[in-house]
Amino acid sequence: MEQTEVKGFTLCVIPTDMIPLTWPLVEPFMQKIVEQAPDELTLEKIRERLLVDEETLLTLQNKETLELTSALTCHVQEFDTGKKVLNITLLAGGNCQDYWKEELLDQFDAIARRFGCSEIRGLGARRGWLRYKHNDLYKEGKVTVVRTINKI
Repeated sequence: MEQTEVKGFTLCVIPTDMIPLTWPLVEPFMQKIVEQAPDELTLEKIRERLLVDEETLLTLQNKETLELTSALTCHVQEFDTGKKVLNITLLAGGNCQDYWKEELLDQFDAIARRFGCSEIRGLGARRGWLRYKHNDLYKEGKVTVVRTINKI
């Protein structure tokens, strides 16, 4: 298991074969995400994507208390041009202001570089996230336009 220590926290990249052992610890975090998008996500499918290596699980743990504070899933997307981006697809846990310090964001950069990515994208991030300290390193990307189709 790949681990990086960042100012009192341990960032872990969880290997696929460790998902069955780690899942009970991260499931409550993922449940909170499912509750916010019940018509889009299920715990079963999130776990399945992790088990078949379509997504990668990262966890953030308080080094002193050993408390798991956050969990996220991500994957590398390669475009037709060969450009690669690290997509952070699900992020749940503690207050971003407390945990997502510049040093931790630097670790995300290192993970993205390891996969040959030139960008990090957070899918579905709330606009309010951009207000947090150090988020001047990020900019608002493309807007997703949604139209609900009524059933006939």
